[in-house]
Amino acid sequence: MGKRTSKEEVEEVIGALPLGFEIKVLNIYQNAPEVVIVGVAGFTSSLDLKIIGEAFGDEDVWVNAEDNELKLTIHIKEK
Repeated sequence: MGKRTSKEEVEEVIGALPLGFEIKVLNIYQNAPEVVIVGVAGFTSSLDLKIIGEAFGDEDVWVNAEDNELKLTIHIKEK
């Protein structure tokens, strides 16, 4: 992924992962090139969060519940 990450890129990566629960990417916010905050709807588990983090090179995805969605803070590392 380049300096800016699009919602479509995030959806493509997450959609291809073998997650235990189906989640939908609602929005993304990128306050720095290496940090993306992803708003998702649906259920998730700690294993799913680990799988998502590994797909982006982050071993510690932060989760925050906000309104009716989860905000995943992911530190993107180039592979």
